[in-house]
Amino acid sequence: MPPPQPPLPDDVDPGDDLLEARARERVGSVLREKWRLDGLLGVGGFGAVYAATHRTGSAVAVKVLHRHLAFNDEVRQRFLREAYAANKIRHPGVVTVLDDDTDDDGIPFLIMELLEGVTLEQRASANIEGNGGRLDPREVLWITDRLLDVLEAAHAQGIIHRDIKPENIFITRDARLKVLDFGLARLGEISTDGGSAMGIGMGTPSFTSPEQARGEWGRVDARTDIFAVGATMYALLTGHRLRAKLWGALLLLAAMNEQVPTMAAGAPWLDASVVALVDRALAFDPDGRFADATAMRHAVRAAYDACAGVALSEADWNAGQEALGPMTRRPSALPNTPIGAPDAPFADELSSYEVDRQSLGVHLGVLAQPKPTVVVEPVRAPERVVSRKELAGGYMQRGLAKHRDSDLAGAISDYTKAIELVPVHAIAYFNRGVARQMEGDAGEALLDYGRAIERQQGFADPYYNRACLLFARGELARAAVDAARALELFRTYGHEVASPAARALGDDIKKRL
Repeated sequence: MPPPQPPLPDDVDPGDDLLEARARERVGSVLREKWRLDGLLGVGGFGAVYAATHRTGSAVAVKVLHRHLAFNDEVRQRFLREAYAANKIRHPGVVTVLDDDTDDDGIPFLIMELLEGVTLEQRASANIEGNGGRLDPREVLWITDRLLDVLEAAHAQGIIHRDIKPENIFITRDARLKVLDFGLARLGEISTDGGSAMGIGMGTPSFTSPEQARGEWGRVDARTDIFAVGATMYALLTGHRLRAKLWGALLLLAAMNEQVPTMAAGAPWLDASVVALVDRALAFDPDGRFADATAMRHAVRAAYDACAGVALSEADWNAGQEALGPMTRRPSALPNTPIGAPDAPFADELSSYEVDRQSLGVHLGVLAQPKPTVVVEPVRAPERVVSRKELAGGYMQRGLAKHRDSDLAGAISDYTKAIELVPVHAIAYFNRGVARQMEGDAGEALLDYGRAIERQQGFADPYYNRACLLFARGELARAAVDAARALELFRTYGHEVASPAARALGDDIKKRL
């Protein structure tokens, strides 16, 4: 294999925006003359995941290792070897790896089963407006029970996930739970100098145990996953992650050194059995946590009994659609109305916030150390240091307020700022399209709806709105396709309010065809 030159050194983190842009460039390409990459599903620290179609018509997911990591032989070997940890577990709650190969540039990729449904992160985001991003405690316990069932099987094989979080837990259309990215977190121990390159694989700090945050790999065991399960429950029950006001190095340092306060202080409405369950899972010392997934699962079922008054059984899970409730990829309003943004408490004072790029560089410097134990003085007060995602959420909230006050120009300006900060923000594109449509700019609105669809193909509303505009312009064939897709998605994710509108639109188009 010829040694292509990577565009970045191994010790350089290209950043989320650049990774996203590079990953999106692959859409439409064909790997090994048989796998067509149809759309980008997500971008992580190790690679990008695409919805793809085999030349025979089979639908799959394809995960491609990032180019800047692909030329480190050890990383490549671990990417290919550890991915098959999922197959070793042999549990229906783990995504199956079907094949592996390399593209024409020698970059490895994996062929995996394609899932239809939502991650817990998406499901919680759908509850931002109505319930602050919180899920019903019974649902959280139900999901945790299934998650622990998967971890029991994994731990029995000596496999520790190391990156359990809402984004890595998937609920399928038929209410089955799938755990994503098994084995890949083991990449965190690799770098060319034997350390942890740029913090890769250290986990997500809000869900990372103290021993993992400190890089004490000899102490990382099943109880490390137990901590992450507790942190996931905390986020789903309260609507915010652990230490939500911290960011970057400050968050990582807190994860290394600070005990998590009892959840009773931040969520007094929860049953005492649930609080005790989560508090024990989040114990700073691994010996204070549940000994294993089986022990925690017993506690979960006892807490469910206390909350619901009935026993939680596997049979209940199999018939669990009613308890899980309707699923949605994104918060969905009536068609032609803007959609709420993720919570941003600083939305009314955006001028005093900015992404602190200088301190971001310092933070990355801390993460690059093999044993990141040096305390770094923040460049400015921590409450004023925010990520691009958080700042984009603030602009989204302010844009939404202006939109509802009929300040369309102001709303469009704020949505545009959100997009500039987070180019993958499907809701921002959708809302900007709605505002432009209300201003009478149908051409730009169509473009924004298309961009929203590119970034989130399971997002029904832009399909509906685009169908309405195409219908009005007389482009009936294209309108019919979008209307049918909108109706399918509204039905799939339980949006009963919008389904009749999409059905009526489809009927009107058929009459004109």
